Amino acid sequence: MGSSKHPHILVISLRMRNHDDDDDHDDQKDDDDDDDGMPNYCPKDDGMFPNPTDCATYYNCVDGTAIAMSCAPGLLFDADKKMCNFADRVKCKSMYCAIHVFLTSRLRRPS
Repeated sequence: MGSSKHPHILVISLRMRNHDDDDDHDDQKDDDDDDDGMPNYCPKDDGMFPNPTDCATYYNCVDGTAIAMSCAPGLLFDADKKMCNFADRVKCKSMYCAIHVFLTSRLRRPS
């Protein structure tokens, strides 16, 4: 087999999660939690808001209920424009975004 003109690309998705294995903390409530103990992803009742740990996803909030949404492959959620956009046009603070922008900025479109 000969060498390929296109290198193999490995995309790594890092997502930070907070896991608490202690059962004795179940009765404690975080200030960012709703009454049911679930995280509150809606800072306002209605609107689209970024996922703080994954810039390829966002939350569409309707009457205070968060609906998890995903951008199309290769796009990230642009919190300023409230839409999915190209990675080099998005300001994202998560580690996932930093890796995504780094890898996609190195890709060149075929001419």
